[in-house]
Amino acid sequence: MQIAILLGLLTGVAADCYLRARRPQKPPNPSAARAFSLACSPSASPSCSAKLVICLGACAEYPAGGNNRLDEGGGNRNNNNRLMDTQNNAKGGYGYGGDSNNPADPLKYMANSVLTTSWTSQHSCGSMNAECQIVVQYMCNPAAAAPAGVPAPTGTNPAPTANTAGEGPLRDGTNNDTPDPNNPDADTGLHEPASFYEDCTDRERNKGLYTADQNMNNNNGAAATRQNPNGNRSGQECPEERDYYPYWHPSPWKDVAILTNNLALCDWYKAESQNVKGKNYCTVPSENNAADCTNAGGTWETQAAFGIPPPE
Repeated sequence: MQIAILLGLLTGVAADCYLRARRPQKPPNPSAARAFSLACSPSASPSCSAKLVICLGACAEYPAGGNNRLDEGGGNRNNNNRLMDTQNNAKGGYGYGGDSNNPADPLKYMANSVLTTSWTSQHSCGSMNAECQIVVQYMCNPAAAAPAGVPAPTGTNPAPTANTAGEGPLRDGTNNDTPDPNNPDADTGLHEPASFYEDCTDRERNKGLYTADQNMNNNNGAAATRQNPNGNRSGQECPEERDYYPYWHPSPWKDVAILTNNLALCDWYKAESQNVKGKNYCTVPSENNAADCTNAGGTWETQAAFGIPPPE
């Protein structure tokens, strides 16, 4: 599958930007999202580096990278949980090339040029017998603070640590370690902020979601899903937000486009996108709905929409 992306969409801001594509199943019982990401790191020059950094059920073919790789060279990635849950074998997608002693340099692309990226869906997608959605999103954050789209840490709901390296900016990092929300290190890569992950684990999971025969670890809040029943951590992503779309709480990811073979869902996807619709959260982090929030003495707040056009 291919999609053309105008790099100016990402390079028009002075920020590191990441693009991901998610693959939820038909609502109201969506299955795990399948994801990959495109990274675009603008600089003062008219070029930017771009690479696929996620390969999860949809294996990236071009540009090279992906599957949680950094720049280790060769075909294998070193850390399956560096920035996200890839659910792939070590050779999923394509590496930069080279080897561990002499890795190839990242590819460079001109800002405002059009990049065609391609991937192979690991499972059937688009046939008459398999309904499929690919949700393309991006996030930018140049600051040492939480990105747009999610509540900023406050005195009553602080970040896990005063070290802002866990909040931003977005970065590839210089080592293959998984970021630790309780012990941030600017050398590790970063997508979602530590405060976003902490809100996820504090918040009661949505118990109306289909879990099949999985035994859910309710002690890990919304980090426990059918695809991640033990609530294991991968980077600082929130598994519930990753696995289900459209999500009902604030997310730092902005929607670009949705590829679907069920056009009846298009208007619903557009209306529910955080691009145009505010998302709610409780000032008492454990509560996930307005009634329980009020009963717990909290306030049911609305995170404003991004104020950008709905996804195509």
